[in-house]
Amino acid sequence: INKLINPVIQNGEILLCDRFIDSTVVYQGLVGNIDEQKLLNLHNTYCYGLYPDLTFFLHLNPTIGLNRTNNRNNKNEDRFEKLGLDYHQKILDGFNFLYKKYPKRIIKLDASASKQTISDNINYYVSELINLND
Repeated sequence: INKLINPVIQNGEILLCDRFIDSTVVYQGLVGNIDEQKLLNLHNTYCYGLYPDLTFFLHLNPTIGLNRTNNRNNKNEDRFEKLGLDYHQKILDGFNFLYKKYPKRIIKLDASASKQTISDNINYYVSELINLND
């Protein structure tokens, strides 16, 4: 936080993270059964209460997602795939729960769409956020 995130924010720059508090709440909290409030308290203490302006939730049927990962070339990165379909459904359910809880901040995108469509949608929402903050 102090080495990367805060300096970028203080400089008024845009910062993209592939994981932050929403992933922590889903993976460790809702799926991993660690008390959500404890996670949020730790986050507020050690991450200074920083929350993303936007979270992109790439919604995809877990069966399709597992098929995609099984078809990729990197078989060394399969620790999550080994956890099975039920685990991945819980992850999806967890992100759906957060999406309903924070609909203004979490943007749900159809990850079965083309890469170009997903990219265009992300660019649209980021541009909208930048325009709001100008």
